[in-house]
Amino acid sequence: MAEKMKEPRLSFDKLVSGELGLSPNGGGYFADAASYCLHLNNHSNPVSLAVSGDLSFPATLKWSSIGDVHARTHADLQEAAEYGACAIGIVIAVQLTEFSGIERSVKGTGLTSGL
Repeated sequence: MAEKMKEPRLSFDKLVSGELGLSPNGGGYFADAASYCLHLNNHSNPVSLAVSGDLSFPATLKWSSIGDVHARTHADLQEAAEYGACAIGIVIAVQLTEFSGIERSVKGTGLTSGL
């Protein structure tokens, strides 16, 4: 019988501190966008996630507190959702792989980011 995976507890802490390959400012921008979107959609903190793909499992994600400055910073909600999705994807991918971070790709390579 396969061993059940312990529910991962995720946060943006390493992304914001620059430990996942992006600068603290870059990672912080992504994390802020995700937190703002989660706040706008009235999600709890931490929020429950249903991760699916090659592996499927539940996880929880603790996100950052939000203030008025976030509404001004992330007024373009499409862009906020895109950067926020990147933040969540980064913390999940690093949790599930042997990779310790990501890097942004050069335009024209066909990739946006890589592990």
